[in-house]
Amino acid sequence: MFFERNKTALQIIAFILFIRLVIPPVIRAWNWREDEFKLFELATSMSRNQTNFYQWLGIEPTADALEIGKAHRQLVLKLHPETSVEMDAKEKFEITNQVAYMLRSPMLRPLYDSILEEDNSVKIPMWKGFAYVYQRHRLICMVLVGIAAMSVLEYIKAWDNYMTEKLAFDHFVSNAKLMAQKISDKHATAKTHKSFIDLGNRTIKCEITPTKEIFIFNEKDERVPLSSSNLLQKPNIMNTVVLRVPIQLVKKYLLNK
Repeated sequence: MFFERNKTALQIIAFILFIRLVIPPVIRAWNWREDEFKLFELATSMSRNQTNFYQWLGIEPTADALEIGKAHRQLVLKLHPETSVEMDAKEKFEITNQVAYMLRSPMLRPLYDSILEEDNSVKIPMWKGFAYVYQRHRLICMVLVGIAAMSVLEYIKAWDNYMTEKLAFDHFVSNAKLMAQKISDKHATAKTHKSFIDLGNRTIKCEITPTKEIFIFNEKDERVPLSSSNLLQKPNIMNTVVLRVPIQLVKKYLLNK
């Protein structure tokens, strides 16, 4: 099978992709301030309505601080909740103040310009920072955190079971080798002694050589020395439910193609 032969290589590729695609944007977004979060939220909302900050104020993207201030004053006078008869005046009044503040900011305006494309749509980064995502998508975040926590607990439990079984297998291997040494030299030199080891959940074929060494046959029918490392498989994070299920689905999809 392709996946079995290249398991290690695939794990390394997955790890490299994770480091390359996830870590850099997380680091960039980690220290974002609340006003930067608000900028992306407001920009997204305006993009859905086919407009942007500059169009809202009625100015050009090249407008300087004086032009922004002038447009802002004219618009807030028009939209002031106490005097305006326009619908949603209060909401539009608050949006106007936020837009003007962001375009006047020497830090926020370049950020906005960097995500504003020629077609006046906003391209929001895939990763907006944990705080941003959590504040606006708490339920999804809680579900994902819960799944991650379950995976970690599953992985820790797998290692606990592995260490417990390893102690038992080490004891078993020690006793097996001691018993092999008690085989008479006449019987050992006569022929190889073949038998089976019952491990409860599986039976493994084994043999004792004339030199009183014990070998077992693994799943690939390869002859390997009897040891706990050859009897037990170390836990692998790829075998947790969160990763195992998608991998199995991908395998099934590729096999059915």
